[in-house]
Amino acid sequence: MHQTAKPSVPERRVPWASLWLAVAAAWIPAIAAAMLQQTLVAMLLAIAGPLLVATWGLAPIRRALFGEQLRLSALLNAVPEGVLEVDARGVITFANPQLCDLFGYLPHELVGQPVELLVPQESRHAHVEKRAAFWSSARSRPMGSGLDITGVRKDGTRIPVDISLTRVQTRRGPVMYCLVRDNSARHAFETRLVESNRRLKETVATLERSSLELHTLNEMGELLHSSHSEQELYGILSRTMERLFPGWTGALYMVSVSRETARTAHAWGREAARLKTAITSDDCWALRRGRPHHVDGEGSHPPCSHHMNATARRQHCVPLTGQGELLGILHLSEDEEAPSTIARAAPQSQFLQALANQVALSTANLRLRNSLRAQSTIDPLTGLGNRRLVDERFDALIQQARAEGRDVALLVLDVDHFKTFNDHFGHECGDLVLREIGAVLRRSLRHDDLPCRLGGEEFVVLLPDTSLTEAERVAEKLRNSVEQLRLQRNGYPLGKVSVSAGVASVRPESDTVEALMRRADRALYRAKAAGRNCVMVGGFQDDTGVQPRLVLAHSKV
Repeated sequence: MHQTAKPSVPERRVPWASLWLAVAAAWIPAIAAAMLQQTLVAMLLAIAGPLLVATWGLAPIRRALFGEQLRLSALLNAVPEGVLEVDARGVITFANPQLCDLFGYLPHELVGQPVELLVPQESRHAHVEKRAAFWSSARSRPMGSGLDITGVRKDGTRIPVDISLTRVQTRRGPVMYCLVRDNSARHAFETRLVESNRRLKETVATLERSSLELHTLNEMGELLHSSHSEQELYGILSRTMERLFPGWTGALYMVSVSRETARTAHAWGREAARLKTAITSDDCWALRRGRPHHVDGEGSHPPCSHHMNATARRQHCVPLTGQGELLGILHLSEDEEAPSTIARAAPQSQFLQALANQVALSTANLRLRNSLRAQSTIDPLTGLGNRRLVDERFDALIQQARAEGRDVALLVLDVDHFKTFNDHFGHECGDLVLREIGAVLRRSLRHDDLPCRLGGEEFVVLLPDTSLTEAERVAEKLRNSVEQLRLQRNGYPLGKVSVSAGVASVRPESDTVEALMRRADRALYRAKAAGRNCVMVGGFQDDTGVQPRLVLAHSKV
């Protein structure tokens, strides 16, 4: 069998070049895109890889920072003082609970508000200026540096606070942290401390014044008990009162026998001229009631009328009582126009009463001493000094005059024919003659002269600062005055009375009382011998001879 011959087909050749071109055209863009993507990924990995690594590495730091923020927030919330965060505009950006409680706000009520919200209205403008000054200087201010600020609560009440300021730079810009402390307790303590110090000072001042008053009272008591006269006593009292109570006017009134009136014995102070010189029980409540009367100037008690033209704001009237007898009234009144520079201390009633008792006791004792002394040194018939006073005073007065170079003269007088007069008219008439002669001596002599009755009808007069010639004139005046007496008894004349006198003076260089008395006595004898009713002068030649009958009992050589 024959195979049928197939027609011959021409051989086809594959176009490999075109095929590769087609394949390349189809795959090369895809491959290029893939390669580009891989390149970009590689580039991104090259760039972002470190960032991712860094990010993964910062995670612990971020967690740590977050923890620190939590701890800082807890710390600020746990601080016992209030904490404020204020930005540069003065706006509150944070407030811890303590500050909110202190000022009575909720946190959201403070955040976003100006810090001047917490400052009193009248101080806000000044606070803005101070805040601006702080930002310009940026100096921290520690707590307790002495600047107290007044804050105002939400309800309007005010509180004293102390603040500490610190500037901090944050990512949001500079802020100011304010630590705020409530000073109410400290202020209350300081107020109590100031009050305690004031009371302590008052107590110390009171104790010092009490000590001064006690010392002054004792010192015044010693001076008062040493006084020889009531006028001296009154002067001591006035000086003491002026020293203790400047700005106060006072007076010491001594009551009359009837006790219805009192007259000023001594007055002191700036307004002493306004005081009445005499008061009655209608003028003074203390005189009326016999009890202390104190007026504090607030109308609690009616004032006394011691002032002629004004009523003092404060007054004190204290009776002086000695041996159960009302002696006087001690009056004190505050000056209305005292200078403001005077620190016036108000007298205490207890001290015034003690002082009045001291004055009353001293006055009573002085009067008693004077009464006893008068009984022992004063002749009761004539009221002149007696022989004891001559013994006590003559020698001292003569010695003092000699030491000072002053003249001293002595008169000796004797009533003429006194024994005959007594025998004829009786002793009562004789006493009348002696009293009248004593009255003549008191009327005719000076205050410093010292007349005495030695006994019987004999009188002696010491004349200080008197020369022998002047003494002779005085003796002649006395003799003439006695001669002019016209005495009567029950309407019947008693006849003529006369005296004889002897005069002597102290020797300039040296002398004794005995010699002086001897010269005066000798002169008296000559006057008697010359017919009586005359005056004779003793010379120094009379120093020798018979002992004078009038010589003193205790004369010194």
